[in-house]
Amino acid sequence: MALLSQASPRSLHCAHAKGVSMPSRLYPEDQERVDAYLNQPANRVERRPFNVWLLLGVIFGSVVGMGLLARLLASFVVI
Repeated sequence: MALLSQASPRSLHCAHAKGVSMPSRLYPEDQERVDAYLNQPANRVERRPFNVWLLLGVIFGSVVGMGLLARLLASFVVI
């Protein structure tokens, strides 16, 4: 636990991305079951690293798009 508390989240992400194994907090038999589950063909999908800028872009685009849609709909309202 002391190793995880001393490392920054960014360094943990970099270590994971480089394929460096981190210390496990599980019992060895539980870790074996987790490894067996993750090595099944259905769970061995390679994914792109998380991109925070893409998420922020999607959120920003959605907010702007809904704002423009609200202004368009408001222009049709007759008082």
